[in-house]
Amino acid sequence: MGNSNKKVTDAVFESYSPSYGTLKAVSQLPWDIIIEPNKGQIIKLSKFVLEGIDVDTKSDEFSMIWTILGEEYYGPEFEVILTKVGVFTGTVKIFQKTLSITRKSNMKLIYSEEFSIAVKYIRREIRSLTDTDRKRVFTAFRKLYSVSQEDGKRIYGPAYISAETLLLTHLTAAGTSKISIYPICI
Repeated sequence: MGNSNKKVTDAVFESYSPSYGTLKAVSQLPWDIIIEPNKGQIIKLSKFVLEGIDVDTKSDEFSMIWTILGEEYYGPEFEVILTKVGVFTGTVKIFQKTLSITRKSNMKLIYSEEFSIAVKYIRREIRSLTDTDRKRVFTAFRKLYSVSQEDGKRIYGPAYISAETLLLTHLTAAGTSKISIYPICI
C-alpha cells in the first residue's frame, strides 16, 4: 500500500505492556497488534525495509503518524490507553525528510499501511498479576462473595451478579436438578 516510488516492505508492529511485557504467541493471532483496555500500552513500529535496506525507525530521517480510533500519535513508539474493547483498523504513515531547493526540510509520504488492532481483556494466571491488579481481583472477589444478589443490585446496579447466583446458574446449566446452595463468605 506504499504511496511513492520507494518500496517499503516488512513493516513489523509490536505492542507491550510496561507492567506485563510482550504478549507471547501474538504471531499466531489474526491481528497485527493486541493490547489490553484501560492500561498503558506501548505500540511501536520496530522495523521496516526501504528499498531492500533495514531502517532504524528512530532515525531523524523519518517521521511516523499513527491514527487509532480517530486519535493521532507520533513517532516510531508511543503509549496509548484505549478503553473501547473490540477489533479496529489503524493507520501508520511514514514520512521521509527531504531537502527542497530552498534547503527547507519537507516531509514526503513514502508509505501508508492499515493494521488491525485488537483491544481485548487478557486472561492471566493469578500469580503472574502485578500487586495492584491482584489486590483489585481479590477486592472484587470479596464483594462478589459477601454481597447478596439483592444488595448488590441496589448498590452496584442491575448488572451485578453475586457468587451465589453465578454458582446456581452454573449448576443449573450443568443439568443438576436439585441444588443446595451454601453461602460462601471470605
